[in-house]
Amino acid sequence: KGVVALIANIKADEAINADGMHVYIDDTSTVNASTSFENIKVYVNNALVDSFDPTADTDVDLDSSLNLVKGDNEVKVILDVKSNATSGSKIRVQLAGNPKILLDSPEYSTTGNAVTPDRISGSASGALITVGGASFTAVRNDGYSSAKKIVKGSTDVSLGKFALQAQDDTVTVTSVSLSANNATGDDDIAHSSVYDMKLFIDGVQHPVVRDFNSSGATFSSLTWNIADNQTKIVELKGSFDTAATGTFRTTLTFGAQDSRGKTITEQTATTTDFLVVNEGT
Repeated sequence: KGVVALIANIKADEAINADGMHVYIDDTSTVNASTSFENIKVYVNNALVDSFDPTADTDVDLDSSLNLVKGDNEVKVILDVKSNATSGSKIRVQLAGNPKILLDSPEYSTTGNAVTPDRISGSASGALITVGGASFTAVRNDGYSSAKKIVKGSTDVSLGKFALQAQDDTVTVTSVSLSANNATGDDDIAHSSVYDMKLFIDGVQHPVVRDFNSSGATFSSLTWNIADNQTKIVELKGSFDTAATGTFRTTLTFGAQDSRGKTITEQTATTTDFLVVNEGT
């Protein structure tokens, strides 16, 4: 909300009254304006002239009177980005004088004489505003080697550490799903021998504990907030009963949403292959 699209200056040689003002939408660079932006407000010297929602029209005639003082007059255009805006949508706001129209029926305040079009010149172009889609990355960073050994009967074994980093917005992790055992080879450990799967976020345990079944395990209704360009570490721990021997690996799928509550692309990361053995060496 309240994104500044343009700040410009209109320099008047005398005080001017006008019946309206024109704002232009640059059609050469604007994409999905009507579906992604709204409530465009135009201010002159901090006074609201009018507001509008963008349409296919590139010349927006604001039918509201305004006054320009002699000298400098600040024009500010502010807009809102819709909550369901499409990533990659763009908009650029412009002002333009002759040969385009900037003011409707302008006249000098002191004399009432009309300001002829050729007296209004110049242009101003705002920054190209682009809707950036929030995203995040998930990267395993525990350094565990392949075929890392676990003694059967061990509990609370660290099965992986993953760095989650938010990009372009605050990201809220809402779920973590563990896949069924997808270890390489033919000696997968039975899912019934794996239990008490736990998640830790920056060292703090999530209160829910899950057993591991033929579909894996799912942690839902999470509210882990990661600020833009910040990183949090998620650790997965699990336990293995005394009947467990063989190999184990699982893929974690992280579901998330942006600061507006919009679902964003999920990310996956996979643990190393573990080898559950009878005894330590």
